[in-house]
Amino acid sequence: MCAIRQRLGSHGEVLAVEYSEQALHDVASLNVADVLVHGNASQALELVKKVQEACAGQDYLADLAINVVNVPNTEFATILLTKPSGCILFFSMATSFTVAALGAEGIASQVEMHIGNGYMPDKGAISLQLLRDYPVLRTIFTRRFS
Repeated sequence: MCAIRQRLGSHGEVLAVEYSEQALHDVASLNVADVLVHGNASQALELVKKVQEACAGQDYLADLAINVVNVPNTEFATILLTKPSGCILFFSMATSFTVAALGAEGIASQVEMHIGNGYMPDKGAISLQLLRDYPVLRTIFTRRFS
């Protein structure tokens, strides 16, 4: 989200959905998300309702959705929260691409779906720069991984 916020600047909104209250607190402390939602992505319809409420009547559908959830059955929530012409990056080993493809087809959504594989040129340099640019991010990483 830090990289996305840098890229967007003040243009565009970043919406974060998180199940863990501690992780949601961490995201809030980064000050990079415009909307924060505490929700369970495996409960698709309930999550959509929470996102709609958090967006207070504004457009709640994403142009780009990135799913990094490490539990199964979150594909449908991601599809429902993405514009039919939007793009989804599934970046989790828990993702069922069959469920994602059939789910999108079942609701007649033409979302473009991609699978993240972890490779990106210079990702180490980019990651280190984000840790430099966001001291709070560095603190979160130190707490979680030290």
